[in-house]
Amino acid sequence: MRFDLISIFPQFFDALELSLLGKAQHNKYLQVASHDLRDWAEGKHRSVDSSPAGGGAGMVMRADVWGRALDQVLSEGNGKQIIAVPTPAGTPLTQDLARRLSAADQIVVACGRYEGIDARVTEYYRDSGVEVLEYSIGDYVLNGGEVAAIVLVEAVGRLVNGVVGNPHSLEEESHWQTGVLEYPIYTQPRCWRENSIPDVLLSGDHKKIDYWRRRKALERTVQMRPDLIWQMDQTLLSERDLEFLASEGFQLIPAKNEIIFRRLGDQPYSFVLGAQIDGALRAHIQVHASCPKILKKEADAIFLSDLYVDPLHMRGGLAGGLLERALFEAKNSFSSRQCLVAVNIGDKWTRQFYLRHGFKKEGRKRMSGRSGHDLFDIYSRQL
Repeated sequence: MRFDLISIFPQFFDALELSLLGKAQHNKYLQVASHDLRDWAEGKHRSVDSSPAGGGAGMVMRADVWGRALDQVLSEGNGKQIIAVPTPAGTPLTQDLARRLSAADQIVVACGRYEGIDARVTEYYRDSGVEVLEYSIGDYVLNGGEVAAIVLVEAVGRLVNGVVGNPHSLEEESHWQTGVLEYPIYTQPRCWRENSIPDVLLSGDHKKIDYWRRRKALERTVQMRPDLIWQMDQTLLSERDLEFLASEGFQLIPAKNEIIFRRLGDQPYSFVLGAQIDGALRAHIQVHASCPKILKKEADAIFLSDLYVDPLHMRGGLAGGLLERALFEAKNSFSSRQCLVAVNIGDKWTRQFYLRHGFKKEGRKRMSGRSGHDLFDIYSRQL
C-alpha cells in the first residue's frame, strides 16, 4: 500500500519512519511519501492560501494549488485510489473504516491548514470518479491535518498484511469485529505496590482465562463505552455474552431494548426483582433472605423461587441476566453467602439453566408443588 501525505509542513511525518511503520517501509509492505504543497505553488512567495470568498476570518487554501498537487500524485499511483481529507466535519475514523481503507492501493492525504481547503477540490475529484473521504479523529479542532494524517496511516497501515508480525494479536484489540474494548493486561512483577496480578491469569487454565478476559472486556465496554454495545455484531456474541449484557440492562435479541430492573414487593426479608422492557414486565424472580428447611438441617442461605421469563425474550439472555442481577442484589442486601434453589425434577430446562450458572446439586427432596407433593432437586451456589 502507498500513502502520499501532502502538507505545507512535510517534516511532520518523520515520525512515521519509526517503530513498526518504519520497519514495514523498509520491508516494502508500505510506501509512505511526504510532499510539500508549496512545490506546486507559483510566484515569489509560493503562496498556497487566499482570503475567503464572501469575507470572514482566516485564510483558505487555494483550489488551483491543490489541484496541481493531487493531479500529479494520483498520476504516480494505480489501482484503488482514495483521497482522504482530515476535517472536524468529516466521518469519524473507526476501526471498521480503517479496515475498509486497508484494501486500497493508494491513499492520498490532503492536510489542510488555516480555515481549510477550498470546497471545490473535494467536489471536483468526487465528480471525476475518485473516492474522496473527509474524516475526523474526534470532536475537536486542530491547527492542521498533519496529526490526523499520522493517525490514519497508523490505524490503516497496521492492518496491511505483513506489517504486524502476529496478525492474531489484532483480533484481541479494542473495536475488533464485535466492537468490544480490550480486556485489562498485566505483566511482571507479579505484585506491584500491593496490587497483584489476578490469580486466574496465573492458573494455567486457559478456558478460565479466556472466560475472565471476555467478561472483563465486556465490563470495560459497559463502563467506558456503553454506546458501542448497541452497535455490536450479535452473531459474534455468545449466550454468556448476551446474559452479561442483559444483567447490565442491554438486550440485543430479539430486538435492541433497554432493560430496567426494579424491585417489586420489596419486604425486609424478601423481594421480587422484575425486568421491564418498554414499560412492560417481561421477567421476574423472587429472592428470600432465609431458606426453608429443605436439606437435612436448616440452611443459612438465600432462597430463590418463581423464576419467570416471557417466552418472546428467552433468546436474548434475559433469564441469565435477571438471575445474575438478582444474585448481585441479594449479596448487597443480605448477610448470607450461599444461595439455594429447588427445581422440579421434571423441569429439564430449569435444571440445566442453574447448572450452567454455577449451581451444584446438593440433594433431592419431596416438596409441595403445583401437582401435589413432587420431587425437587436442590441446587446451591456461593455468592
